[in-house]
Amino acid sequence: MACLGMLVVVFGIPTAKGRIHDDVGASPSLVGPVLRDSRLLRLDGSVFLLHFMLTASFLLVPAAIEGPLGVAREQHWRVYLPVLLASLIAMYPLLRISERFSKPQLALLTSVLLMPATLSGLFLSQESWVIYTALCLFFAAVNYLEAALPSMVSKAVFAHGKGTALGVYATCQFLGAFAGGSIGGYMLQVQGVNGLLVMVLIASALWVLLLMRLPHGQSSFDRVASTD
Repeated sequence: MACLGMLVVVFGIPTAKGRIHDDVGASPSLVGPVLRDSRLLRLDGSVFLLHFMLTASFLLVPAAIEGPLGVAREQHWRVYLPVLLASLIAMYPLLRISERFSKPQLALLTSVLLMPATLSGLFLSQESWVIYTALCLFFAAVNYLEAALPSMVSKAVFAHGKGTALGVYATCQFLGAFAGGSIGGYMLQVQGVNGLLVMVLIASALWVLLLMRLPHGQSSFDRVASTD
């Protein structure tokens, strides 16, 4: 697939002609302003915590599927495929809240709170219907956040800083996955399932505080959300 992607880039994408837009590329001189922008930092922290929780949770998701559901490891696609498809439908109410009712902050906070709630049901329940429902709602929240957060970054960034801001955002995303896997693995080894779940709950609480903090009377997130 990587080789096919290279061929598409070389032969399938036409060479750009005419005006070059400065804001699409990363600029070292803009890294400092991006890191000092509280609005962007709040969104960078959000994607860090999203992938921190996502990677940490998948230390246990396969075991939950193999245990209570009794599905062999090589057959997990039979669970993931219908759950992912159902999550696209379950994501629709979040999109309605954000777009139709113009409440992106409510949709974002709902998604953030869904993650620890669904993981609690996934890790602690032995009922099949609870596990399937939790997986569906968990992926619905993740899918919405994966789409909403970069959109908010693009709308919140200052002029000519889009490429740099999205580069910092992507870096925070991968750092979150690294931290979630390493710290989550350590917590699972030392404290077990309950310790890992507590870690996820703490991360979600920090995330809510990150979004709701009001440093100057009005949160930076409110200004970001108002542009959505």
